[in-house]
Amino acid sequence: MNVYQSSLPYLKLSLAALLLLAVFRPQTTDAQVSGISFSISPGADYVVFEDNAGLNHDFSLGGSLGMGFGQYIELYANYMYTDRYRTNFPKLRGGDENLMDKLSMVDSRNMRVHRYGMSTKVNLTSTVIVPYLTAGAGIIRMDRNNLNASESIYISGGAGIMASIASRYTLFAQASHFGYRYNPGSAFLSGSDMLRSGLQPANFTTVEVTNWSFQVGLKTYLGGKRYGDDDNSVLFLDTYNGGWSNLRYAFDTYYGQIFFDESLGFPSTTHMIGVQTGADFGPYVGVRGFYWRGIDEQDGLKIDKLHMFGGLFRGSFFRSGITPFVTLGGGYLHVLDGYDPGLLTNPRSQMFAITGVGLEVNLTSGLVITGDLNALSATRNGIDNLSRPTKVVLSPMFSLGVSYRIGDFVHRRKSDRRPDAPVQPQPADAVIMDQQLREVEERQRMQVMRETALAAEISRAYVAGDSAVARNLETELEKVRREEQRIAESLGMEREVQTRKVDDRTITLPVLEDGEIYIRFGKPAAAMPAATPERDAVSDLEERVEQLLREREASLRGQPQQQQQPGVTLVTPSDDSLERRMSQFEDRIMRLLETRLSETEPRPQAPGPGVTVVETGLEEQPAGELNGLALHLGLANPFQGLLGIRADYGTLLGGRVELMPEFVLGFGSGTRMYNINAIALMPLPQPEFIRPYNPYTGLGLGLMAFSNPPDDVAGIQFTWSFHLGLEHRIGPGDIYVEYVNLNLFSFNRLQGGYRFRF
Repeated sequence: MNVYQSSLPYLKLSLAALLLLAVFRPQTTDAQVSGISFSISPGADYVVFEDNAGLNHDFSLGGSLGMGFGQYIELYANYMYTDRYRTNFPKLRGGDENLMDKLSMVDSRNMRVHRYGMSTKVNLTSTVIVPYLTAGAGIIRMDRNNLNASESIYISGGAGIMASIASRYTLFAQASHFGYRYNPGSAFLSGSDMLRSGLQPANFTTVEVTNWSFQVGLKTYLGGKRYGDDDNSVLFLDTYNGGWSNLRYAFDTYYGQIFFDESLGFPSTTHMIGVQTGADFGPYVGVRGFYWRGIDEQDGLKIDKLHMFGGLFRGSFFRSGITPFVTLGGGYLHVLDGYDPGLLTNPRSQMFAITGVGLEVNLTSGLVITGDLNALSATRNGIDNLSRPTKVVLSPMFSLGVSYRIGDFVHRRKSDRRPDAPVQPQPADAVIMDQQLREVEERQRMQVMRETALAAEISRAYVAGDSAVARNLETELEKVRREEQRIAESLGMEREVQTRKVDDRTITLPVLEDGEIYIRFGKPAAAMPAATPERDAVSDLEERVEQLLREREASLRGQPQQQQQPGVTLVTPSDDSLERRMSQFEDRIMRLLETRLSETEPRPQAPGPGVTVVETGLEEQPAGELNGLALHLGLANPFQGLLGIRADYGTLLGGRVELMPEFVLGFGSGTRMYNINAIALMPLPQPEFIRPYNPYTGLGLGLMAFSNPPDDVAGIQFTWSFHLGLEHRIGPGDIYVEYVNLNLFSFNRLQGGYRFRF
């Protein structure tokens, strides 16, 4: 008796006990946890094979490791194994009577079968009993002693139900349909088997089979947290709690190229166009369904008789103006009647899997450009077990697309609580939120102080008649106000930023023989809040001002009153200690202002001997926001014309580094070149002899692909680049000329263009 037979009674008893617990337990626990979670799910399944699978129905054991993103979407790595499946050749269909007689003479053998892959699960509710949908793709591997293994891509889809039985433990049962493509002769028979029964490899062909799998198991959560009243999953939102309107829907249009492995029988380069549509479950994960159609370039770009459809899981680890992501999925490549690959081959329809990486470049909140580099896995036809068993081969795929996003994500509030969720206090969450609010308020007060100081400097500049300086300071003041508004919005807060305008009116003051004049604008001192331990440095300084003024006024008692003008407070000198304290206070606030304002000033560069250098710096723009677009033309080796587009995504490090994602197309020399780069540009000191042109340099990292690679050039490769250029402000943007060196002089470019700044 093997391990399966000995463990099967215990497995049945365990499942029966778990089922009773799920039915009779108190209904107060959720079936999932929220936030980011990990899980392990041991289980067993029973597979009902179709006739052409050539195997008897039986059990297999295995499980999965999962990662949950909130309560509604999960990603799994699956593995199932058995050595109980036995071959059943008389069940094979499609042969004549003579062939079936020969098949009946073949001895039945035990096969070792492994199934491993990835799957996505979408939960439909967040109650104790949870129905769900699942889909995935992977590899099925079949072998026996003295035989080479046969491998095929499978895709699967199904549905199930999950019930909570205890804290962090759930019982699940699901039914799924999975299919693959294989050759029975090369998978199950050796050369000696065929000789004994009078069979030949030509008696078998590659067939597609679909089978049913019924699985049960126990799922244990290793991370995450239970659902609570104030559960704000900041990274991965439980978006269904706000209803379907809280999803973000996507509609994508795509162009791509697949560089098929030659053993699959398709042209080496196949062009595809298509669409994708789906939804994002929070800002980091989503699902897509796709439909792609082949293009026949040799016949005027007409639609070819080749199409692909399937589904994808898409995930990223952070969001910014340029966001990397990963894709996992699978589908079906369907070859229609009349498809002509232009080769002496007859490719067949089959399942495939996709894994890859990509970049999203956000043009606006709803318009995104995407670029993907994927590996498409498909099954190569098998002939016999010795020379050519069925195998999985990889084909690189490159695609570009434009995505339209509809909707936005809404953070749950207490009022969005599920009706069945118990009301429980969450002091830890309240403390965190309190701390976040205090931090935002402190940053806002610091921005207000900067704003006030700049407004004062603008007034002084206008009084001095220096309008150019005043305009520059007004530009800086607008940046401070925008930053103040972004700080207010960082936690979803709505705050009306007070605009302080420079008043061009004048007032006349009498000339005093002695004394000082202090002018205060705004609310009276009585309106200032009392000092508390939580007050920050700015509030402390404000309170100190009021205290010093009160001390000055107190020192005037007993002295004759002078005539005062409305809105003007007159204060005469006092003792030296008070003057010294006022001077110390002024030094403190000036140092604080200088520290904050110096964050935006470029660091000085030491000039070289005999060269007059003018400091240059990028205009500081917020990183992660689209601030401009650039278009350029150029020449490259191998000899090609270039067309490129860049997006300006702001600056880092106080305006010293500029972020520039780039896409470049190359035409000529019998090939097309595609290049995606992420570039960081930095200004250089400006020697006087090149004025008014501003030099810059930069480094980049990207991917390059050729449709028909030239000699000694890889079809797809990673690239790093060095950039050196000159730019000159003309109109609303800059004209620039640039030299680019990729992969240590492997590729060289000379290009020029215009960058339009928003």
